Amino acid sequence: MLINQDDAAVAEVEAMLARTQPVSSCVPVVGAALEIAHLASHVDWLISDQRDLEIQDTVHPAFLDGDWRSAVKQARSLLADFRGRLGIHGPYKGIWINAEDSLIANAVVQRLSTALTIAGELGATHMVVHSPFTTFGSPFVTHGSVAQKNREMCAIHAILERLLPQAEKTGCTLVLENIYDANPR
Repeated sequence: MLINQDDAAVAEVEAMLARTQPVSSCVPVVGAALEIAHLASHVDWLISDQRDLEIQDTVHPAFLDGDWRSAVKQARSLLADFRGRLGIHGPYKGIWINAEDSLIANAVVQRLSTALTIAGELGATHMVVHSPFTTFGSPFVTHGSVAQKNREMCAIHAILERLLPQAEKTGCTLVLENIYDANPR
């Protein structure tokens, strides 16, 4: 249902959808992005339609450094009957996968590796990783020199390449999210 629309507009949109979608079509089902502490309140809703779920705890450094195993155990128990798509959002606070400084790159790999371990323990099939590019689609800011772009791409490749064996072993796909792209295609 459309929010803040009058009944005539809603009826018009519903009529249009009825004309364009066969009755037997599969309408997308809304999923959720939640922290484990909120799963109990929503687990019945999640399971009722096997909705997509993205666990958000792994964005927090304190979670990655803390007793995440007990939280994961709780989540697995709550999601015992869950068969929907399950993913996690990888850490992004201060995490730049284009880090050229080897000490910072090592810290980035360590953080993402911990998150991949958690993904494996949860049975998550994918982990969202933020793109370091923040100027896509902007007519006012170009990326920079070709040489700089190539250095950044090499740094990204070097970091992600170190994580791929672990991702493959756990069956977790790395999903690159380009949230800053003003004109995604």
